[in-house]
Amino acid sequence: MPAPFAIAIPFFVIEPTSLPLSVGILTGLMWLPFSGMIRHWSGVFHSVARTLLVCAAWYIVPDARFTVIPAIIVAVYLVTIVVLLRRERPQPAARPAMV
Repeated sequence: MPAPFAIAIPFFVIEPTSLPLSVGILTGLMWLPFSGMIRHWSGVFHSVARTLLVCAAWYIVPDARFTVIPAIIVAVYLVTIVVLLRRERPQPAARPAMV
């Protein structure tokens, strides 16, 4: 994932408070392929909710970006973990008996 950080690092050099925004969004994007791998909507929820809430917090509370944004990320993780623990898992196929 080096290419997205090619955008985030110069942004951080110009605007140091962009660190929680950049890292919060970029690391949240990994949930999209994960959602496809497990065939469950929780990863899409995590990516979208995290991106929207982090962006909103970055604009709404500019003086508390380094505390509010990580708190939002933790809250979204907690919701996602609860959803993943409660999801219905497919049952593995039965193996034929060894004779």
